[in-house]
Amino acid sequence: MCVFACTCVYVRVRACMCTPTFYWTAALCPRPGALMGGCVSQAPDVASQPRPVYTDVLQLPLRFHFFRSETMGVPLDVDEAWFMLKILPQINTYYKKHGIRWESSGCVELNVAESASEENMAMCAEARAKTNKINRQNAAGNNDIRREVFLKTLVPQYKTHLDTYDVYLFDFIGDGFQGVTWFDTRTVVMGLRSTKGYTSPTRRPDACLAKTAAHELGHALGLGHPKGKTHPDGVSQLFDTRSGRENPDNLMCGGKDSNGGGGTDLLQWQVDIVRKEARNFLDAYGPRPISSA
Repeated sequence: MCVFACTCVYVRVRACMCTPTFYWTAALCPRPGALMGGCVSQAPDVASQPRPVYTDVLQLPLRFHFFRSETMGVPLDVDEAWFMLKILPQINTYYKKHGIRWESSGCVELNVAESASEENMAMCAEARAKTNKINRQNAAGNNDIRREVFLKTLVPQYKTHLDTYDVYLFDFIGDGFQGVTWFDTRTVVMGLRSTKGYTSPTRRPDACLAKTAAHELGHALGLGHPKGKTHPDGVSQLFDTRSGRENPDNLMCGGKDSNGGGGTDLLQWQVDIVRKEARNFLDAYGPRPISSA
């Protein structure tokens, strides 16, 4: 088992590289720039060599789930219209030049009416208590707690959605965290609020939430964190063959909202991985019905 200092844990091995089963990540918002709130979708490409042009766009189904409860739920203004207007277009800005397009497979309301059920109230209260104990100092030991709280307990139907990529949005998922991905079920859990870079749980800007989703979906497509890592031949995973130097402007690198967070781009070896994984998914499940909403 390979354990990242950045609190990612890998448990599946493919060739010489660790392939993610789940990830803890204080995922990203874009760098300061032209958009409102100081976030931009992607930085200029300054590489000296042109990138490949993909004429075969791989369309992948993405479904957002909104958890509704008094204890751990998101507010009503976070809904399908919000997702279609503020989140999905931003996610696609990171993937479109790589020939991948995320399409909505609809949004799901997960209502847990605590006031109507003592059992539900107790479940959410217990989940909140466990969530508050999770922190970045014990990320490896938090996997079982997170899977129990967010998947097995609150959304036990998650295993039935293997034919889509699913994002479950909660109010808050633990101190210092913004997103977590389970590779084996293509499942992402995110928090609308975070303490990463904040003194108390704070609602994050929409552009930063979209960046987190794009980052986590990179994990769901087989990518890890490249910073500080090397390929089997010893070359840095951030080395850009187009420019002949390391390029830290990488979608899979982390950072805080306050300083813009990590990068925006993917290197060619990462593009090859995500496109292969996307093709494998489409070969297994075929094109999915796309929501027109």
